[in-house]
Order: sequence, then structure tokens, then C-alpha cells
Amino acid sequence: LAVASNKYQDGAEKLVKHFFGEYDFVKVLGQREGQPIKPDPAIVDQILSVVPSVSKEETVYIWDSNVDMQTGANAGVRTIGVTWGFRSREELAAFSPSSIVDTPEMLSKEILRVWFWFILVHLCRINTIVVTWFASIIAKNLFVIRWITSRYI
Repeated sequence: LAVASNKYQDGAEKLVKHFFGEYDFVKVLGQREGQPIKPDPAIVDQILSVVPSVSKEETVYIWDSNVDMQTGANAGVRTIGVTWGFRSREELAAFSPSSIVDTPEMLSKEILRVWFWFILVHLCRINTIVVTWFASIIAKNLFVIRWITSRYI
């Protein structure tokens, strides 16, 4: 998890600590002198540079405003709009996100879905037999995924 904000750096850090202090974030970046602000994609690139093992294809940018949507698009990452923020569903849809969700539960399911298909695509590149086996195991055990999602995501 990471935060990319147009709030000043100190304010972004304080808000994250106050509301999400129990979670570890890879990076919390806010507005800093000499750095462009969103929708410039530099902030996303700076966060990704901290975790070089994570590619843009694996990145999901979750947003609630047009500036965030533009940032995600400019950075070349998948975007998910959330309707409990600053914009209506219709306004979010105008920016063609990968998906739009209405609740945190829907968000966790969407992230899990994106992750699942990303893994399958990469397994396809490695071994078709492994993919077939993996898909059959998942199909038979969807209750395990639902349980994990409800407990941990």
C-alpha cells in the first residue's frame, strides 16, 4: 500500500498515521517543494521506484476524483474508482476506469479479481498445464478465496 496525495507532505503523513496507523505503507507522498503535483505521474513513479519488484501492470490506483483518474492514466496503471468520495458514479465513469466500486467490500473483491487474473496471465507464460491445474483448484475452492477476502482484505 502507498499514498499519493496533493495534500502537503506533513499533512498527508499525519492523516495516514491518524486514520491508518496500524498499517504499513511502502510510501506516503504528498505535495513537496520542487515536485510536480497530480495529475503529473511523477508521484506514482516515485512510489514505484521504492518497490522495483512491482510493475505498473501489477499496480492498482484507487481514486475518487478526476485528478486522480488523470494521474493513474498518465502513469499507465490500472485504475479503480470509488463512489464514496468527491465524485458521482457518472463523473467517475466519464474517465473510463478499469472498474468502479460502491463499497470497501466491493473494492477488496475487485482487487482480488485483478490479482487473480494477473497471476493467471503470468502463469500462462510459464506453463499451460500449471494454469489449467491452478484454475481447476480455484474453481473447486472459491469458498477459500471468499473466506480469505472476508477475513483479511
